[in-house]
Amino acid sequence: MKTFTTAAGGCLLFLVLLCPKLVQGQQQLDHPPKLHVDSLNRIYFKDKMPAYLFIGNTPDPAKAKRMYSEATPDYANPMYFDGQGVHYMRHKDNFENVDVLFEIRADGQAPDTKFTPLLDRAYQYQDKWYGAPNMQIELKAKDNMAGVDAIYYSIDGATYQKYNGPITLDQEKEYTISYYSVDNVGNVEKPNTQTVVTDNTGPRTGMEVKGKVFDDILSRRNQILLAAQDAVSGVKAIYYTIDQEEEKKYNGPVSMRPLSQGAHTLSYYAVDKLGNREAAKEYNFYVDNTAPLLSSEILGDRFITNGRAFSSGRTQLKLNAVDNKAGVEGIFYSVNGGTFEQYKGPFYLSKDKNGSINVRIYATDKVGNRSEETNGTTDVGTSYVDLTGPNLSRRFAGPRFTSRDTVFISPQSKVVLAATDAESGIKNITYSLNGSAENEYANGGVQISEAGAYAFEYFGYDNVNNRNKAAVAIFVDAQGPQVFERYSLPPLTATTTPEGDVVKVYPSHVVVFLSSQDDVVGYERMYVKLNQGAETLYRGPMSGFAKGNSYTLTIRALDKLGNETTKTIQFNTAQD
Repeated sequence: MKTFTTAAGGCLLFLVLLCPKLVQGQQQLDHPPKLHVDSLNRIYFKDKMPAYLFIGNTPDPAKAKRMYSEATPDYANPMYFDGQGVHYMRHKDNFENVDVLFEIRADGQAPDTKFTPLLDRAYQYQDKWYGAPNMQIELKAKDNMAGVDAIYYSIDGATYQKYNGPITLDQEKEYTISYYSVDNVGNVEKPNTQTVVTDNTGPRTGMEVKGKVFDDILSRRNQILLAAQDAVSGVKAIYYTIDQEEEKKYNGPVSMRPLSQGAHTLSYYAVDKLGNREAAKEYNFYVDNTAPLLSSEILGDRFITNGRAFSSGRTQLKLNAVDNKAGVEGIFYSVNGGTFEQYKGPFYLSKDKNGSINVRIYATDKVGNRSEETNGTTDVGTSYVDLTGPNLSRRFAGPRFTSRDTVFISPQSKVVLAATDAESGIKNITYSLNGSAENEYANGGVQISEAGAYAFEYFGYDNVNNRNKAAVAIFVDAQGPQVFERYSLPPLTATTTPEGDVVKVYPSHVVVFLSSQDDVVGYERMYVKLNQGAETLYRGPMSGFAKGNSYTLTIRALDKLGNETTKTIQFNTAQD
C-alpha cells in the first residue's frame, strides 16, 4: 500500500493506492503502480487505478481512519482518477468562504525511449543498425508527467536489467536489444526491439574476366568485372587502380582497350558501409592486342609467269600461323567466296575443274585476336588451277610408211614431237621406248638407229606437272629389199676369171629378168647400170646383148623407206 498525506483543516488525509501485480510480457520485469511526489510536492497517481482516502488528526498514518462516501458510495469506495491530467479534491471552507483544492495528477501514459548508437560510422538500414564492435548504445527516455523512473534493456533474450549508462557491444555479431522505460507511477512502455549488427570485417571482392582469356592473357576486347559482398553491413564502394596509377571508384566493367600491349597489374579492394576495408588484391595479366601472323606454303606443283600463279590438281595449300603471346587457336580459310572452314591440314586447291581460285584466310589466337582476312600468299592467294596436260602432236622427218596401226621408218628417220598448253605452258616433253625410263626430248627429233619394233610413248608436261600421254607403234626397218635375177635361157657354158670367179655364158639373145622383194615395207623401185653406162630405172626385162661380150650388171633396189640393196651380177655372151 502506498500512501501520501496532506494537511486539510487540521486533519490528515491519507490517499491509499492498492497495487495489483501487473505482468506485461514474459520478459518484462514487474513494475507495480505507485504514487509519486515530485520535488514541488506535486502528487502523481496512476490513471484508472483504485484509490482509498484516509483521514487523521496526527501525522501518524497508523492512526488514520478510512473515509467512506455516503452520498456517492458507487464512485468513492474506492474512487478512480480516470483521464489523463490534473484532478482535484475540494473542501468548502465556509468560515473563510474559500474552496480548498487538492491537486492530484493522473498519469496513464508510459514514457517514450529513444535508441541512439554512439558511433559516427553507425548507420541504419531498413530495420537494423550497423556499427563496429565496441560501439555503445545510449538509451534515453522521456515522460511528460510523472517523469521517468528507470530504463530496462535485454540483449539477445536475456533477463532485463536496469540501464545505468551506455551499453557496449563488444563482439562482432548480430544483437537483438529489447528496451523499455517505466515512469514514476508505474506506467510501463511496451518493449521496443532493435537489431544491431556489429561488423569489423571488410567485404570480399571477386573478380571475373568477361570475354575470352587464356592463362591470364587478355585482349582489348576483354573487360574485368568486380563484385563485392559483405554479409553484414553491406558494400559501400569498390576501388581499383591499374599499374599504380590514380585510384578510381569502380562503377562498371574495366575495359582493356586503353591499355597498351604488355604486362599489367590490377589492384582492387572494397569498403563496407562502416568503413571496414578488405586487404587489397592483385591480378597480374598480360594484354595481347596482336593477331597471329599468317603464312602459307604451296605443296606440289606451282608455276608463276608474268605475275600469274598456276597450280595443278595435285597442288595443296599449307597454312601456318604464329602468335606472339596467347598462341594460335585456329586458322580458317575460304575458297572462292565459300563458307570459312577451320584449317586442319594441307588441302587441295581444286580437283575437279580448271579456273581461277581465290583463297582467303585468317587466324585467331586464344584470346580472340583475329588477323585481317588476306589472300593465302602473294603468289597463290589468287591462283589459276590447271588440271589438264598439254596437247601433244608428232610428225616424222625422213622416210616413213604407215601400215595399219604401225609407222615404219628407217634409221635415218626422226620422230618429231611437239606440245602446246594454253594455261601454265609447256615444261618439257619426254619419250619412252618399249617401256624404258622416260628420256628427255631434244629439239630436232628422236632417231632410232636399231632396227626392230618399238612401242613409242611420248609425254608432255606443263609447268605445273600435268601430263598427257600418247603412243605410236613404230617399226624401224634398216634392211633393203632382196634382188633376184632370172635368165630366159640356160647357160651354154661357164668360164673362170683370173680371180677365180665362175662366169656363165649365155646366148646373145638371152633375156634377163630382174625382181625384188621386201618382207617389211615392200619393194619400191630398182635401178640398173650395165657395164660403165648410166644408171637407169629398171622398167622391165633386159635384152639385145652383143655376141662375145662380157657384161657387168649393177642393180640397186630400194624399199618404200629408201633402204637399198646393191647387187652386181656378171655374165658373158657366146660368139655365135
